[in-house]
Amino acid sequence: MVSGVYQVPLKKMIGTTRPSYVTGEPALAWPFTVGPENLLVEPAIQKWMSIGHNKNSCWDDSNQGASVYQSAHANQWANPIVFCGESGLGKTHLALGLAEIWFEQHDPHRTKGLVIAAPDWVRLLREAIGDHRLAQWRDDCRNYEMLVIDDVHLLHRHQYAQQHLMVLIDDLVTQGAPIIITSSGDPIQQSGLLPGLASRLASGLTVHLKQPGLAARQVIARERALRRGWQFTESATNRVAVAVSGSVPVLAAALARCATLLGANQRTIHKSQVDQYFQTEDAMERLSVGQIAKCIARYFQLPLSRLVGRSRRKSVVLARSIAVYLSRHLTPSTLEEIGQFFGGRDHSTILHSYNRLESRLPDEPDLRSNVAELARILTTHNTN
Repeated sequence: MVSGVYQVPLKKMIGTTRPSYVTGEPALAWPFTVGPENLLVEPAIQKWMSIGHNKNSCWDDSNQGASVYQSAHANQWANPIVFCGESGLGKTHLALGLAEIWFEQHDPHRTKGLVIAAPDWVRLLREAIGDHRLAQWRDDCRNYEMLVIDDVHLLHRHQYAQQHLMVLIDDLVTQGAPIIITSSGDPIQQSGLLPGLASRLASGLTVHLKQPGLAARQVIARERALRRGWQFTESATNRVAVAVSGSVPVLAAALARCATLLGANQRTIHKSQVDQYFQTEDAMERLSVGQIAKCIARYFQLPLSRLVGRSRRKSVVLARSIAVYLSRHLTPSTLEEIGQFFGGRDHSTILHSYNRLESRLPDEPDLRSNVAELARILTTHNTN
């Protein structure tokens, strides 16, 4: 058992070659920070890493948390593993990062895994029914050697899809194929899930993710500042962590606002400057997703209706991605709330848009400059 705070060297998946999250872009190294408040994450990773752990693993045994993945035995793991909790706690990042490890440990030409959001699971099922190939699709699903389904709570209106998922879980568990599920709440207490599906999910290991505690927030703030190239002293990032509780996006948004206003890209920010920043932050807390969208629509000379609509024009998609990115950094809104404003898009679509833009920023200085300019406009002027 690892005590204190440690980081799991996962990757942030922008896309995979599997159904859903499909872009073919490389995953980004982005650790998952585990504090004492989330101790059950450790046995979940132990159990996952006990499957197919080999010399070709991407893990470095010198890592601080390496002992977490060494002590499990293949015959002791629970299946399925369910990560549940409110938005912003890292359920999707944790599930997809562990899935990427599985793919890296297995020969892609000889093994087959499925990583998919729950709404896309429904889409695939409907397509199979519409094409009169339901039996073949079910047989194909039974051949999966690993399954990850994100946001299973979104199946609450799709009982037929839940019934098919129940059968698939039974088949895969019998075959010893690992399964990860994410949900907004405990499966047994999740409204809209069939009792049979809820009981199957609860029969494995359910991990209730909690908001990061102070020690974890301090590590997260230092890590994020370092990766963004923001020049904060350690005492300055610790001050941000003390001032901001809540989920990782809330902490990230506060750190981003602080970095923007204090010019952390050009100079070193000290604790005294952060103290002063938090004394004047109240006005910025009133910034909303709607205000951000209106500002960006004006900046790119687009009608707001087109920005939040379904247009796939390249210029509109870019503007919308910037709006999503800044909404996540400059407001406490959840991915679901941001998605509802932008045309009712789901959690996974918003996360995909955010991740794509984030991956481009390090290599595109013009884009980085535009995002920084918009952040300055939004955080230094009233936006109506």
